[in-house]
Amino acid sequence: MDSALEAGHPATPRLVTDWVRRGLLDEATPVGRGRAQGVQRIWPESQRRLFLILLKRRAQLPGKSLAPLYNIPVGVWLFWGEAHVRLAQVRRAMESWATAIKQRGWSSAGETARLSVDQIERSGATREAKDWLFEVVAGTLHFGDFDAAEFRDALSLVFDAADEGRVEGPEGARLSVDALTDLHAARYRALASLSRIPDDVYEVARSRYQQSIQEYTVRQPVFGADREIGELFQPRDLQSYLESTCLDLLTLLGLGDKPDE
Repeated sequence: MDSALEAGHPATPRLVTDWVRRGLLDEATPVGRGRAQGVQRIWPESQRRLFLILLKRRAQLPGKSLAPLYNIPVGVWLFWGEAHVRLAQVRRAMESWATAIKQRGWSSAGETARLSVDQIERSGATREAKDWLFEVVAGTLHFGDFDAAEFRDALSLVFDAADEGRVEGPEGARLSVDALTDLHAARYRALASLSRIPDDVYEVARSRYQQSIQEYTVRQPVFGADREIGELFQPRDLQSYLESTCLDLLTLLGLGDKPDE
């Protein structure tokens, strides 16, 4: 509390308790004060630093939603591991983030859906086709039910309007109807089963995340030069990664926790 006050972001015990419950902070370690003097709860230095970063970031947010904050502890774990953020905390943070995503209003879901459709859209798609895909994506975000067949049909009319089996993008980052459908299916599969995904799947996802960053750093110049979708592959720094770590981890969890065929 004193550190928060000194940093210009005063906090209350109630806020700390709430953030521990949500996974923004880890549970403290109880330490005895001595005979008949009760206990005090201690956090390691890494959690103190995390707390201050979260308070500063919260002050910068335009609204009251905590959803963007969950990227920070998840990102710390993905980059630096258990020495700074334990997996148990990450699991709470991911479930809290998922709840926040599911509870978003239709207008918020619509904004995300429109952005998704704009990224997928290719020339030749009709307004009706784009509106259908928008409704499918927004409905999935709002209600949480993903219909892969319906998504694929709607996506086909927008991404591959001429039904030519369109595939675009550089080798190693190819986009197609099947690839995009699999990607979205993985995300919603994980979103629906976060509490049941085993710890080892999380660990494998973390390893794959780190590997993907190394590969992207090496291949980004080639990806970015692609004439078709090069604008999707901009150089990235730590800050840009920390803006999407929950979504990135969700995707990897879904890809790594496929149901038995």
